[in-house]
This record gives sequence, structure tokens and C-alpha cells, in this order.
Amino acid sequence: MENNETEITQSSFNLTKNLQKVCDVTDWFDSRIDYIIRNNLRSYPTFHRKQWEFAMLFLALSEEKILHEDAIGIVFGAGAERLLFSICEKVKKLIATDLYSASSNWIGARTSNPKQFILDHAPFPIDTDRLDAAYMDMRSIEYPNDTFDFCYSSCAFEHIAEDDAGFLEHLLEVNRTLKEGGVYAMTTELTYNDETVRIPNNHLFEINHLLGLIQSSGLHAKPVFNAKLSENMLNEPMPSPEDFGFNYGKHWIPHVTLLRHGRIFTSCMLILKKDSNRLPGFPVIEGLEKSKAFVRRTLNKQIEKVWKDWQYISPTRGEKDKSNAIIGHENFIKDSRTKNDFVFHSPYCLFGAGSVEIKIDLFAEDGRQLNVKLVEFNVYPYEREILTEETVEFERGNGTGSTITLRFIANPTKTYAVLGRGAGSFRSITIQARKNKIFPFKPFMLVPQNRFYFIHIPKTAGTTLIPLLDARFDADEICPAQLWRELLTLHQESLPRYRFFRGHFGAGGLKSFLPELPFYLTMLRHPLPLTFSTYKFILREPGTRVHHLVKERNMTFSDFLDSPEMRKKVNDMQVRHLSFDLQHDPDTGPIFLSAESRSAVDKWIQDHEVAISAEQRLERAKRMLHACTWFGLAERFDESMALLSWTFGWPPLGQVQKLRVASGGSNIDDLPEEVREKVLACNELDIALYREAERLFQDRLAGMLSDLMRYAQPGEVVSGTFANNPALVNQLLDRHYRHHLEAQPLLAQESLYLSLKEPLLGSGWHRRERAPADNSTFRWSGPAAESFIDLPLQGGRDWVLEFRIVHALTLDILDSLRVTANGTPLELEMTEGTKETTVRRYRSLIPAKVIANKSSGPVRLVFKVNRTLSPQSLDPANPDERQVGIALNWIRAQPLL
Repeated sequence: MENNETEITQSSFNLTKNLQKVCDVTDWFDSRIDYIIRNNLRSYPTFHRKQWEFAMLFLALSEEKILHEDAIGIVFGAGAERLLFSICEKVKKLIATDLYSASSNWIGARTSNPKQFILDHAPFPIDTDRLDAAYMDMRSIEYPNDTFDFCYSSCAFEHIAEDDAGFLEHLLEVNRTLKEGGVYAMTTELTYNDETVRIPNNHLFEINHLLGLIQSSGLHAKPVFNAKLSENMLNEPMPSPEDFGFNYGKHWIPHVTLLRHGRIFTSCMLILKKDSNRLPGFPVIEGLEKSKAFVRRTLNKQIEKVWKDWQYISPTRGEKDKSNAIIGHENFIKDSRTKNDFVFHSPYCLFGAGSVEIKIDLFAEDGRQLNVKLVEFNVYPYEREILTEETVEFERGNGTGSTITLRFIANPTKTYAVLGRGAGSFRSITIQARKNKIFPFKPFMLVPQNRFYFIHIPKTAGTTLIPLLDARFDADEICPAQLWRELLTLHQESLPRYRFFRGHFGAGGLKSFLPELPFYLTMLRHPLPLTFSTYKFILREPGTRVHHLVKERNMTFSDFLDSPEMRKKVNDMQVRHLSFDLQHDPDTGPIFLSAESRSAVDKWIQDHEVAISAEQRLERAKRMLHACTWFGLAERFDESMALLSWTFGWPPLGQVQKLRVASGGSNIDDLPEEVREKVLACNELDIALYREAERLFQDRLAGMLSDLMRYAQPGEVVSGTFANNPALVNQLLDRHYRHHLEAQPLLAQESLYLSLKEPLLGSGWHRRERAPADNSTFRWSGPAAESFIDLPLQGGRDWVLEFRIVHALTLDILDSLRVTANGTPLELEMTEGTKETTVRRYRSLIPAKVIANKSSGPVRLVFKVNRTLSPQSLDPANPDERQVGIALNWIRAQPLL
């Protein structure tokens, strides 16, 4: 390349930033990198991480002032890469090493004459006396101690070993052969996943793991590793066609941050020095969590965009290509060849977390049978699992079409393929896939087509949460059964009419009863308080199955954990619930024809539960967790409720009273260390699940806070966490709710009657109850003194408002009632009852100007009393501990004629 610029000398490379870092697209705009690419590498800038590695390695070695005429260096995994020619121009001697061989699997090292091979690939002339080349394994450097001033490698390190011992061998050899003060500049592959992807001879390193290996070798890394990734479109994870099953992307694709089989990775740069006079430290890692959040968020957006509608996936017939869809299923293919069967397979596709549908349309000319398998693929550990299998029978000689639909919950780190084998001849086959319309990170309002299932894990605040969820559905849309024995009393054909299910059926328990997968919700709790709370519950509740045994044996918590019979009640409870599935079609199960005893139901479930290993259970539980449209953490209850409101566009829930909380709490802080260890030992899977839940919860919460800022007014800032300003977050949630509510069609009504059986547009109300006098529905206000309901009333007219109260615990509470409409106080006229009764009907006028003050949206009715009380506070024998105000029976609003 012709160059008319003046060369920048080493002294001109003034270090203005840390070069020990991840690959970032903004690095290409650094004038030093640009200069090196154009003048030393003699190329032009392209957004490819290999070019970044070359330029950064050259810059790092220049900055360390070791590229000089007396320097001797060695490069590992050299092949015939461009960088070695640029380095050769600057040093006395460079030794290029690789597994050079005439039979090498890698074309870049396939030679019996390494030096001539390199020179044959020279992009520009060099002094050949400065270059030597040799076959060498990086784990055994065949040179004496203290030989080299420097060494470098460009994405070779991750390929040299199957385990940590092999990587450490190489680093120890580098430490041995470097001179004191010598430098090893290396690039390797870094993953933004939480753990190293340990693919033999092709590792993707988690940075803490990588830095730990370096520290163990005695080499000194720079004191800071910069993991900050700028939020730039070109830094977003870029899939390959194999991840989405088709040619996703443009003709030109940046090669900076990559995605392969659900693993996000890039290149990183390490600068290591030999210093025998001090012990190596562990570098500070900057910006890692923020970078992880960025790549995960942008990947989720890509996945949502790709799979939001049906997407065709091209199937491949037979063995025309060597697609990895065939690997692991050679016998399936081999058997088909002997029978002359029709065979097809799809590529492996990444769907992210959530519910997926795959539709296979085929036309059989003379087909008799088609068997289809859905396969889940994990890149490491290298695993394939058949998730589901279906067989379709055809009438022979009668050309017919058929559609097979596969539904499943996808794991965000795994990919999926379809394999098929048919007997007979088939004219055509097409495969389409899509995600369900609703995604875990995107808020939405409920519509009549949505069906939900709250997976109720015992002792995880479900008693508190279920009334809050019930309130968002019509009473007739809620399945009344919460236990298996209750489910048995319902006709199976009636179950699909319900929109909301909640109960102890495990994640997969209802799958066979419903026409499609529901959207899942659940609540988790840390295993330590969960286990102790379960023990306390069994101890105080005579209705539990093992209560009598615990009481008779006077079991302490430690005794309880030592008993195999008791321990199985609490070990890995959350993983067991979220991984539960049935291998049975309930239509053929006689136990579902009538209500059986609890023990018979238990035995039937035990006989038909899918049997899987502990590792598979944990994996299924994690997959279900990611698939949940919403989940909460009991330890972060208020934040969980905020996330619930945001996810579904509901009003903020405000003050929530936790119900059925044992007096005195769980007192887990007082547990002896040996007892705590027992709990953790029998909940290892739950601990792993909870850690994953904490990370995912934090990601979703950060997404919520970021999204809510679009509703912020000048001066309103949420500084990073919910706890910093919960009041402001609730204000933003209310604006978020109103924004979504106002966007709903047919919002405003000509007239309105609320029996309180309907979904509740409001907050600050307890569960639905039945009035003994007439069996009508009512709700207590509470636990706070202020509650509200939003009424969709048309503006431009006066409205007559009526509502009925059927109870208050004291007359002073009812007498204190004040009602406002959009902040305007209303004058209440009592039309039923007296000042001495707690059953009263009130009437008021809502002036047109009150509604006109609102440009759009509902009219907010706020009911405020002077205090709330619990029935238990007035009668200690009453178990009802709820804080309540007034019992609202119905609301009616009609235009004033």
C-alpha cells in the first residue's frame, strides 16, 4: 500500500486508555488504531474483531516499548496471519509457531515447510532473515528459560486444551521462557454468559475464570480489565444463519460481538508481564454487568423481531448437507435409508425464552406415516434431548395434506430443530415457527384471548398474591380448583373456558388439559426461609399430612431435616414444582372420571410424572423460569409487585398486606450454622435456581425502570433502583397504566354498572366475597385508608353516581368516608340506610367539568376513610387479620337526563 503519511513513532503512542479490554466498535475510531491498520497492517478498517485483535496487539507491544531492533519474540498459533509480517518489520527475530503439518485439519497451518508457507502468503515484502517458523505445541515451548523479550497470540489460547490444566501449562511455559520484565500480549474469546463455555479445544471464557488462570501462572495482568461495552448498534450480538435457521441480517454484517447457539461472545485483550519479585494480584473488572445487560437486552429485541410472526425455516431432505441437525441422530438416518423412507431436518434455531410454536405442513402423495421429533441442543455440555414426538397416519394411495403443530417452552441458551421420517412418498413440506405474541420483557394489557397460570409454590406469599391476580379477571373466568382433588370435581371439557388458573399443579400439570400453553407466572423464595417456614407451617397446622408425626416426635427443625421422610417434603421444592410434567393424556386416565381420595390422586401423579435426573430437573426449572411472563421474589416483594404492575399495565398496587405470616417471623437469623448448612445441603438445586432467578429478576427490574423513565416529567429521575424512590416509581407506574388504559378500544361507556365480579380497574381492595343476605359480590377496601376505582365514563355530560356499602367494622369509619372524582370532592347523599346502620346507599353528581378536565382516559374515584381495622383486633377469636375499611357492593353511573 502506498503511504505518504509520516510514520508515528513509538513515543507518539501515549497511553490514554486501558488496552486490557473487550472488543468495542468505538475502538476503530481511535486515531492510533486507525493508523496501525492503515500503515502497519497495510489494510483498511473493517468492523471485524480479528482486525481489532491485530491492531490492539501491535499497539500494546508498541506501548510496552519492546518492538525494537534488538527484540526477540515468539508468536503462538501464527498460521500465516498478517500481524506477524507487521511485527517482523520492527524486531530482530520473530519465531512463528503453530501445529504446522501437511495433514493439519486447519488449512491455515497445512504445510510441511512452515517458513516457506508463511512467505508464500506474505501480504507485503519483509526481511526474511527476521523470521523463523517451527511446529510447536503451545503447552510445550521448546526453548530455554528467559529466552524471549515478548510473545503474543491472537485467539489461539482458547483452542489449545480441553480443561484448565492445559491452559495453565501454556501460561507456565510462557512465564518460564520470557525474560524478566517480558510481556505476553494475548487475545482470546470472552463470553457474556455467566460461566465459561467449556467446549473442548474451543473455550469461551468468563472473565473471572480467565483472570484466575492467569493469576495461578504467576504472570501479572494489568491492574484493571475494562469490560465496558458502549451501547452502539454495531456492538449488538450478531447471529449467524445457523441461530435463526435462515439468512438473518444484511449482506454486510459487523463481526464484533457474536452469537452462536445462544452464547454471546467477543474478543478480549490481556497484557501480561513476568515479574518474579512480587505476587500477582487479581485485576479489577469494570463495567461487566452493564455490558451483560446491554447484550442480553439487544439480543432479546432481535429475537422478538425475528419470531414475532410466522417465519419459514427451510428443511433439508436426507443427507444432502452435513447440517449439525443430523449429528447425534445417525441411527435415525441410517434406519431410514434401509427402509427407503423420506427424511428431512431443519437447522437448529434460537428462540430465546418463552413459548414457541412450530408448524409443519406436508402433502403426502402415497405417504403412510410420518414421525416428527423436536430436538433441543446444548452446545456444552454437548447434549441433545428429544422434547416431544408426534406421528401422523395417512390413508395409503390418497394424496392428503396434514399439519403438525409442536408447542414447547424454549430455553434462552439452547437451540431447537425438527427431525422427520416418513414411510412412503411426500410431495412437499414446509416448516414455520413463531414465538407467542407476548414476551417476558414487554408490558401488555390483558385481552380475552390470553390464558394465564400462576404456578403456586407453597409458602412463597401465594395467599397474599392470588387475590391481587384474581382481581384482574372476571370471577367467572377464574378456575375454582387450586388442588388436584378439587380439579377432579370439574368436567374436563369445561377447563378451556377459564382464563386464569392458580394452584399447586406444578409447571406442566395443566398442559394436557388446555388447548394451548398458558402464560406462566410464579413467585420464588430463598430456600432457607422457605424451608424453615414450611416446617413452622406443618408444626402449627393440624391439616397438613405429617403434622401428627412432627408433633408426636416433638421434632426440632434440625430433627425435621434429619428425617428422610420429612426432608423430602422440603428438598428442592421450587425446582420440583417448576420442572413438574405429566407423561399422560388425561382423557384416558380413569382417575379423572370421579373424585378419588387424596392418596389415590397422589399415587396417580407419582406414577405419571415424567422421571428425569436432578440435572435435567434444574435445567427444566430454569427454562420455565425464563418462560414466565412474570415472576417475583418474596424477599423483594414490593419490587415484585411493581414489576407485576408494569408487565401487565396494571395500576400500582400500593400498600399490600401480607397474609398468613407466622407470628414472630421465621427467625432464620437465629438458626445455628450447622442447621443452616443442613438446609442448604438438601436444597442445592433450589439454590442454583434462586441465583438464576436473582440475576434474571434484576435484568427485568432494570428494564422496567428504564422503560418507566419515558413517563417522567422534568426533574424526575429514578436513580438506578426501586428502593431509592419507591413513591416516584409508583407515580410512573400509574402513568404507565393510564397510558395503556387510554389506548384500549371502546373505553368510554354510555352507562355503567359494576357488580365487582368484573376485572378491577383500581387498587387498594381486598379479595371478592359474597354477602350472606343476597349472595351478591362485595370487596373490602384496605389495607390502606385510601382506595380507588377507575370508571370509563364519556366526557361532555353530567353523571349520576350511585354506590352501595354493605358493611363497616365501626360507624366512625363509615361516617368518615370521603369520595373524590379526578381529585374533585363529591357531595354524598344517603339514599338507603341511616347514620346508625352500616348498610348504606349513596348518590352523588359528577359534573361534566370534572371529566372535561381530563383530555382522555377514565374518571378516578377515590374512596378515603379515617382508618382501617382488622376483624381480629375487635374479636381475637376471629382469624381474619386483614386491615379493612368499607365493604363496597356495587357502583352504578348513568348520564344525568
